[in-house]
Amino acid sequence: MIGAETISDYISDAAWEGAKRAGGLEALKALNRRWIEQMMQQGRRIIDIGPDFAEKRIRGIRSPFYELERRALRERGYPFYSKVFRRSGRFSGGVPGLDFP
Repeated sequence: MIGAETISDYISDAAWEGAKRAGGLEALKALNRRWIEQMMQQGRRIIDIGPDFAEKRIRGIRSPFYELERRALRERGYPFYSKVFRRSGRFSGGVPGLDFP
């Protein structure tokens, strides 16, 4: 509804799978790093809707891609970054009005 896009809108499934086969996690992180750098260079507004809390409950950790993006945005003090999720516990939280009940 707000015209938001994700990495999936910029990097095709084929490119993602190719990077995965070629270099595993590090290649995927490099692809993700290039994407977040491109978004910052374009001056995009970046809205942090939080980690995948359901996945975090299962695995017990946050996504390395989410951590990479947050770190890149915070370390540079990116001016068009905003965090909109609310944490309600270590493994729970979400965005009021966005999450499904």
